[in-house]
Amino acid sequence: PLLESNLSQDLSNITPFLESQKIKEQNNPEAFTSYGFISENTYILNSPECKFLSTYILSLAKDFGDQFLNYNHSDYKFTQSWISIKPPGSYHKGHSHPNSLISGVFYYGEFLEDTPSLCIEPQHPPSSLQPHFKNNSNPLLNPFCVTPKFGSIYMFPSYYNHYVPENRT
Repeated sequence: PLLESNLSQDLSNITPFLESQKIKEQNNPEAFTSYGFISENTYILNSPECKFLSTYILSLAKDFGDQFLNYNHSDYKFTQSWISIKPPGSYHKGHSHPNSLISGVFYYGEFLEDTPSLCIEPQHPPSSLQPHFKNNSNPLLNPFCVTPKFGSIYMFPSYYNHYVPENRT
């Protein structure tokens, strides 16, 4: 399962705030290559400037969790949120988020045609869900990548492994 949405709201009010965020200095070359840069603020969406965006994203998470993932939760909150920048030569190692239910990405800014994608490698459902599939093949386990587009939001189960390939542009 993947939720894809496009924020139709004008982002001119929030983009300057996002672009003004301080980025952590990366002194370790291996960390730079494996992760790129991230913002010093790792709770960006809790900022008052992001109120509209936060409310929208949390409403999407609630609908996605309720309607598609069949989660039984009445309220969702952000565990963390940060800005991630992948300069040329960097990528983001494959990982999952075991401390949350739903993970996601919000894209803002301009992207080149060959900007690296977010790639998702679906995992088997938790042991509490054991569906049977025709031909013993689960079509939901096929890896896929999404293309960055201004205003796009993608959400997926947090137990899915995800990564960003090397930026070569």
